[in-house]
Amino acid sequence: MKRCPFCAEEIQDEAIKCRWCGSMLNEGPADTSPSTQTRRIEDEALQFTHSGQRYLLGYGTDFFGIWDRSAPGPPVTRFPRTDEGWRSAWLQFVGTEPHSTEVGISGGPGATAAPGAGAVAYGTTAQPKANGSATAALVFGILGLLIGILSVPALVFGYSARGQIDRSGGVQGGRGMAIAGIILGWIGAVLWLIWLILVITGRAKLSINFH
Repeated sequence: MKRCPFCAEEIQDEAIKCRWCGSMLNEGPADTSPSTQTRRIEDEALQFTHSGQRYLLGYGTDFFGIWDRSAPGPPVTRFPRTDEGWRSAWLQFVGTEPHSTEVGISGGPGATAAPGAGAVAYGTTAQPKANGSATAALVFGILGLLIGILSVPALVFGYSARGQIDRSGGVQGGRGMAIAGIILGWIGAVLWLIWLILVITGRAKLSINFH
């Protein structure tokens, strides 16, 4: 048994294609020159953090990268190993792999994580942050059940948040809160409209007391 250099899963020694990630393994004769070996070490992934059908997202010693399964070798795109570099790498990756999964599998044979380097530190930045408008939509949606007029901002914030989240490419979260705010907003708006109709038709009394 051997390990696939792309996903680190165990495969048969005679395998030419990984049954786990689908990567082709039948590469030509290896170039063992010092310059090539150094370049391979520099391009090798210390950790793959996310896996998609075609692309892999991970990082090396001083870079974040996106690897193409159909083209074994160095990353097809590199980004500086900074917070902004991670954000750019993440946005490009999710833009091409909408159904990716978090893996956290070590890289090829011999790859070891440098001290202080790990998918956890940067992986947490990939977790979507709650959209503020989504939170506001949920709050106004709940209050709108008591004070009908507040259902209007619940709908405004809810639809706005849902659009922002869908366009963020996975960077922003809170879509569930946005949808809940929209639903509660419509319920509150309908109840408010019914109450107004009853007041106008005289079936309900609007009493205002001045002290």
